Amino acid sequence: MKIYATYGLVGALLAALQTLALFFLGLHGDRIHLLNDWKISVPIAVLGFVISVAVVILGIRAWREAAPGKAMSYGRGVGGGCLVGLWQGLGMAVFTLLYGYGINPGLKATMVANAMAEMQKKNVPAEAYPMAEKMMNITMSPAVQAFGGFVWLVGLALVVSLIAAAVLKRAAVEPVAVPPAV
Repeated sequence: MKIYATYGLVGALLAALQTLALFFLGLHGDRIHLLNDWKISVPIAVLGFVISVAVVILGIRAWREAAPGKAMSYGRGVGGGCLVGLWQGLGMAVFTLLYGYGINPGLKATMVANAMAEMQKKNVPAEAYPMAEKMMNITMSPAVQAFGGFVWLVGLALVVSLIAAAVLKRAAVEPVAVPPAV
């Protein structure tokens, strides 16, 4: 259990550091409009995705290498990867709540204002604004973001584990019997 928690929490820490870097660069504040550009937002999202995938794969591999005989069945690999994702999801959910309510409590309002400005640029009819703003206020709240992030990370870990466990599974190594010398 210790390996799963270690890798999951390291993954959550790396994702938290990525979020804090965006905060200190102003991309979660007055320069949030820059995240509307695909050249900026896609590499940031890809980096987060790669971190999550790598943490699950490395966690499964580390657990396999720590096992006696270095054996791992497919089912145990999938279960281990899901546990890494569970710990990563829990760590990120806690960080998301801390970040949204404590570190950057104005993020939701900034995100809603940015989305509303984008709607105006796209000439969305004005009668759609109140409902859109209401839905954004709900979905962008730290609690909903924390829950959604948790579900996303556990689901991603399941998919990655299904693939990685097939590649990393290994049967137990039987010791080779040496015949006695005559």
